[in-house]
Amino acid sequence: MRPSRRFGFEQMGSRYDFTTRLLIAIDTSGSVGSEDLGRYLNVTTSFFKYGIQQIDVLMFDAKVQGKPLALTDAKKNIKELKVCGRGGTDFQAPVDYAVEHPEYDGLIIITDGFAPCPNTEHLRTKLLWVIDNESSYRNNYEHLRKTGRVCLLER
Repeated sequence: MRPSRRFGFEQMGSRYDFTTRLLIAIDTSGSVGSEDLGRYLNVTTSFFKYGIQQIDVLMFDAKVQGKPLALTDAKKNIKELKVCGRGGTDFQAPVDYAVEHPEYDGLIIITDGFAPCPNTEHLRTKLLWVIDNESSYRNNYEHLRKTGRVCLLER
């Protein structure tokens, strides 16, 4: 415990450790080009780390590809990072993974937006959609907005 800056030792302050855990799902389907995939990885590795205990990166296309990788490991081995998938896109795969692993406080899906909207009725975490394509953003905004927040990643 620390002394309060306002009241000194009369009312001791408190310290709380950060407990936020995020899961970032990166779309590695065939509709995402290599240049776009590089942008997704750059955005992921440049996330602001303060206040977040754990960030895991998960790759998916029609299914989840492998196990999540800690962001610190992804930053260290960005050159050797092997991209898995390159098939069709199914947003239900990362949503189901987040449902099966309730220790995550939030799910961020970085995608080009070319897939049907997933069923999120059992998802208990917050969901953020990051779409890199302005036309896809305009086409999918209304129905993705019902599942979580939607934002556009500008080029």
